[in-house]
Parts: sequence; C-alpha cells; structure tokens
Amino acid sequence: MEFKTIELKGDFIAGNYRKYKDLDFSHEIRCPANFSDHVTTLEGSYEGIDEIFDVAEKSKWKWYKRGLAERVVLVRKLIQEVEKNKEEFAQTISREIGKPLWESRVEVTDGIDRMRAEIDLTENLQREREVTEERSSVLLDKDEKLFGVRRVKPRGVVAVLGHYNDPMSNPLIYIVPSLLHGNVVVFKPSKRAPATGQLICESIKAMTLDAGIFSMIQGGREMSRRLIQHHSVDTVFYGGEYEFGKQLRKDTFEHSGKLLALETGGKNPAIVWEDADIDTALWEILIGAYITAGQRQESTSRLLLHRKIAENFIIKFHNMAKAFVIGSPFDETKPPFMGPLVDKKTLERYLTFQGIAVRENSKCIMRGKSLSFEHEGYYVSPSIYLFHSNEVEDVKKSVYLQTEIFGPSVGIHIVDEVEEVVELANATNYGLSCSVFSKSEDIFRKMWEGLRYGQIHWNEGTYRKSTHLPTIGIGRSYNASPLIDDLAQHVLYPVTSIETKSNRLNLKKLPPGLERG
Repeated sequence: MEFKTIELKGDFIAGNYRKYKDLDFSHEIRCPANFSDHVTTLEGSYEGIDEIFDVAEKSKWKWYKRGLAERVVLVRKLIQEVEKNKEEFAQTISREIGKPLWESRVEVTDGIDRMRAEIDLTENLQREREVTEERSSVLLDKDEKLFGVRRVKPRGVVAVLGHYNDPMSNPLIYIVPSLLHGNVVVFKPSKRAPATGQLICESIKAMTLDAGIFSMIQGGREMSRRLIQHHSVDTVFYGGEYEFGKQLRKDTFEHSGKLLALETGGKNPAIVWEDADIDTALWEILIGAYITAGQRQESTSRLLLHRKIAENFIIKFHNMAKAFVIGSPFDETKPPFMGPLVDKKTLERYLTFQGIAVRENSKCIMRGKSLSFEHEGYYVSPSIYLFHSNEVEDVKKSVYLQTEIFGPSVGIHIVDEVEEVVELANATNYGLSCSVFSKSEDIFRKMWEGLRYGQIHWNEGTYRKSTHLPTIGIGRSYNASPLIDDLAQHVLYPVTSIETKSNRLNLKKLPPGLERG
C-alpha cells in the first residue's frame, strides 16, 4: 500500500490555518513501520500562542450563551464528520504511530462511541438540582423555608494536550465534553501524530463554530509547557508520561486557579489465582500486555501467578507470546497483532530495560530484541521476566518493576497467599489498572478491598474500558480529586444559589441589637 506525504496546513487560529515564515521547530515524521514512508513534516512557531488565547477569551461566553441544545446539535455534526472519514483516520493513525490497521479502526470506532456517550452524560450533568429545607433561625420563623438551586458553569478555556498512543480518541474524549459544557478549547496534538490532529481539526471545522471556540496549535513538549502556563487557561488535560506530567505540575504550581487533569501511566498487574479460568486469563493478559506494542497506559506489565498454576501458565504464555504475528500495520495477507514501537527513542529505552531486568536477578524467559522485516521499522519482540524475590522492599527498589517501560514487557512473580498478592501488587508508585482472575467472587472481593488501584477488573484485562465509566487512578497514575468522579467534572464548576421570588426575606424578627427604623 503506497501513500502520499500529508501536507500540514499549520496552526488553526481564529477560524483559519496559519503558517509562519520564522520557524521555531521542524522535523520529518516517517512511519515507524516503514521508514521509506514520509508521512509529513511538522513545522511551527510559538508566535501564535497569544493570539490563540486572545480569540478564545473573546469567544468563550458567546459559546456558553448559545445553550446546551445548540451545542449538542453541533457536536452531532462532528460525530457524523468523523464517521464519514473513519478510514482516513485509521490509515493516518497507523502511518504515524505504527498501530495495526485493525487496531486503528477500533480506536476510531471507540472514539465515536465515547463521543455519543458524552452527549447523554452532559445532559444529565447540566440539569439543575433544587433543594427545599426548613430552617429555624433568628432570621426566619420556623414555618418558613429556604429554596436553593445547584447549577453548573463552564470553567472557560480548556487546553487539551494529545498523546500518541490513542491520537484520535484520546483528545476527542476531552474536547467533546469541554465543548458540550460551553468551554472553548485549545488543542495541541501529539508531536508524533500531527496529521491525525489536523484531521480532528478538519472534522471540528464541519461544526461551523465561531472563530476562537476551537483552536489548534502544533508542536512538542515546549509548546505544551508554554500553552499551559498562559494565564487564560483554566483547565489542562494531559495523558502521557509521568515525568512530563510532573513537569507540567511544576510549571503551573503558582497558578492556583488552574485545574490539571493528569493521567500519567501505570505499572499494571494481572493476578491469576489457582481457580481461574486459565484460557480466559491467558488471552486477556496476552492482549493486555502486547496490544499497541505495550504502549498503553493500561497495558499489563506485571503478572502475579498462584504457585499451583504458575509453571503451566508460564509455559503456555511464553508459547503464545512467541506465536503471535508481528509486522506491518498494512499487511492484508497476514494481518499482525502487534506493530512497531513509535520511534527510535522508545525502542532504545525498551532494549535498555532488557539489560536492567537481567541485572536485577530475574530469570529471562523471553528477551526483547530488534526485529528486521522487508520494510525497515522499530519492530521488537515481546519480553517476559520471572522475578525470584517477593520481598516488598526488593520490588520497591527494582528499576524494572517500578518504571512504566511503554513497551511489550511483562515481569512475573509466583505467589501463595491473598495478603502476599495485595502487598506485591501495591508495591509500586502507580495505581491505574489491575485485574483479578478467579472464579471466586469472595477471592475477588478480598483482593478488591486491599488493592490500591483506580480500576480493579474481575476476569477482564487491565486494558478494558467502558464508555460510561471514568478512567481513574491513584498515586503517580492520576491526580484527580476524590470529588471528581467523572471526566466532565473537570470542565465545570458548580454554582449554588439561595433564592426567593420576593425582593427580600420576610424578616419578622431581627437579631439582637437591631431596631426597625
């Protein structure tokens, strides 16, 4: 399959694309599965940042005042536009990121489903909540009542920083609720997926929004930092590496009114108990560990096996890992399960961790290495390591077991007791996703009580998601307040009102020290 180089139109500001004579950055993007495929060239400047926020500030209240019903109609236009261009989205994702084409198609479909779900969710969250209460006080006769209302308002300007592992669906699940609730959006696509970002922009153009309601600016990490430090930004969405998320928090430390919603990775364990359905566990863990070449925040990267089933499980898991197809995303004769890693830096990091695992006294069951195919790319084999020590302190000191590698690698422990499993599973700074495989609901409940993860699945892989449930984590994985239990809450703030239809309260008696004039 041959492709043409995609021309990037530049930043999208005030309803038009903008290119610059003086560039601050420029680099070629080649398909990680085929270096001969020049996908596009990312060029840009920091020049447009202030103008983007100027038009955003001028537009935000106009957009809010158009009302939810009109915003819903326009978002449905966006969904229709994405559906119309599903295949172009999928092919562009696979070219930029290296995902197998089938997986990119799944991402686009999931993104559409999530956008539809956000419409229903938004309408529920926008409803007013009324309360009436009897109160006896010095200002009210005891037969009087207070009437109160809870409403919501948009936070204002939302910055969405895209990440490469889901370059289409991940930004849209932030952009859509932000727009639905009346916010304006500034979007920076992943520097590895600028063409996918441009397709998102083109789809949003079909909504025929007023200038400034949606803007897009291309760039890398420095652009992200400059965007979020702007005084106009009220909310920031970022999903990606922990270290950069930590940097973003430092950059906005003194911006007390700015809300950062950060999803910053996981070191996600799957637990297989002695009574588990082994076939189910094998397939769910294999997919969870190696889909997207392990480059998902919910990827399974740790495996805790009950001793009674461990030896047989490891043999089967190893054989399955050796057997699945790795190859070009666009191979239609023998479609791959796993494509390449996204770039050279990610490949080198993955190979480095093979040596780290061995130096930390693990048993190498399958070592990850570079693979060569007809088209040169960042292909690797999956890896599996068995760790001998179950001492919690040893796990905490392990670089391999504490680091999100973002590659297709799994570290295994053999366990005996529920308490031991919980301690080992929790012996990490992350807390995103965890799976328990057991036929016993009692076993699952016991583990659920002790496990410190935002998502704890039963007989389902760590990679599983629902369009109706929030993605939540604790520790390094997420920084959400316990009060925020849903994505849309990041783009709203509640406003409460005590109201009476008369001009003033009927004060039948006054507090001591006051006299009627």
